[in-house]
Amino acid sequence: MIKKTNLSKFVLLGCLYVSQYIPIAFFYQALPVFLRQRGVALNAIGLLPLISLPWMLKFLWSPLVDRYSFNPEEHYRPWILGCQSLLALTLILCAFLNIEQNIAAIIFSLFLVCFFAATQDIATDALAIGLLSPDERGLGNGIQSAGNYFGAIIGGGGMLVLLNRLGWQISLAVLAILILLASIPIWLHQDKLNLVQWLKSPTFLLCLASVVGKECGFGC
Repeated sequence: MIKKTNLSKFVLLGCLYVSQYIPIAFFYQALPVFLRQRGVALNAIGLLPLISLPWMLKFLWSPLVDRYSFNPEEHYRPWILGCQSLLALTLILCAFLNIEQNIAAIIFSLFLVCFFAATQDIATDALAIGLLSPDERGLGNGIQSAGNYFGAIIGGGGMLVLLNRLGWQISLAVLAILILLASIPIWLHQDKLNLVQWLKSPTFLLCLASVVGKECGFGC
């Protein structure tokens, strides 16, 4: 049986993983179909995979996220809240762009969304390591996978239905609201992670090797 305190941690991490995967699924599943339906050229739609570059290159600035913090007592919480807020704001601004006339600006805006989501992922993974005990990390990994798939359902098929029924502006506004709602648990959370202590722990090297292997294509 999961204790109440442990349940709150899993809910927190689940919401974070859902929120950061919703826009990724939206870009890869719903957006190409919608753009083609609106008559956008295939060569423009073919540029969409470029917006995922931040996810492949996030290892370049992940040390900055680990090293610097806006609040030493709550190291990763400000990073996550900042990224989620900027992500939602960018989506709202993108909603006011005309699809046919501003496709380049839309792609750039969505690139920024991916950058914020990738940076949030760095902080979320580090927060998860600090929050979960070794015995909890197996279930935590399952929560991560479930959150990603649930985010894919919302951002993929769910957003495609919204785009078809409500249009571009309202759908992106709904997407931004969903991400902000998913940030409520982290707003309520107090991050007491001791970064220096964790960096000195034996699990750090294992986590570092896992991240490097994932970025090099050895992970799933």
